[in-house]
Amino acid sequence: MRVYTINVDAQGERSFLYWRERGATREMFSLPEMADVLSAASEASLLYLSLISLAVLPPEGRAQLLALATVNKAAGKQVAYDSNYRPNLWVSHAEALAVSEQAIAAATLGLPTNVDEQQLRGHSLTEAAIANLWLEAGCGEVVVKSGSAGCFIASSEFSGHRRPTERIVAVHTSGAGDAFNAGYLVYRLRQFDPVRATEQGEGIARWVISRNGAIPPQDSDAPYTA
Repeated sequence: MRVYTINVDAQGERSFLYWRERGATREMFSLPEMADVLSAASEASLLYLSLISLAVLPPEGRAQLLALATVNKAAGKQVAYDSNYRPNLWVSHAEALAVSEQAIAAATLGLPTNVDEQQLRGHSLTEAAIANLWLEAGCGEVVVKSGSAGCFIASSEFSGHRRPTERIVAVHTSGAGDAFNAGYLVYRLRQFDPVRATEQGEGIARWVISRNGAIPPQDSDAPYTA
């Protein structure tokens, strides 16, 4: 069982309280069926993981997930990683940073948020500096999300800040990062370039934060089809 509470302020910004100690996720890698799951995942076109995923797993499961990511990257498959840092899920800041570094090295697509990375590495870091750190650590392509300021996109072939063309009043920001990631990754898997993929991710994120709830019901304005 997992329990969350989400508080939303007047600007739509959210804060969380978690109770995950007894979450089923902690036991999944010890299940006998997990060998078959890992085998199937090794054939996937895209493996997606986050620092939250790694935080809630026990050390053995965390090691298996990182090993899977490393194998998939070596096999030429896409591995996407979001370093969404939640301090209360970790024993220490140092442990969280060390695990995140391992995940970055195993990733081909990086989707960090500036605030999370500044909490992990230093509040003075710019989006360009964050992207460079990820590239130097072995991640092939990085999009640093920075809320209303847009994104910084970086790879060996391109780098630059993409600022949003449309402003919107946030109602509820829960799910914004996940929505962006979903749009971005779908378009990258379809072989669109990073700038076009960023536009798609931003469009879905704008739609999500302009409605109540982390997963709003699809409506006629939704920038995606079911």
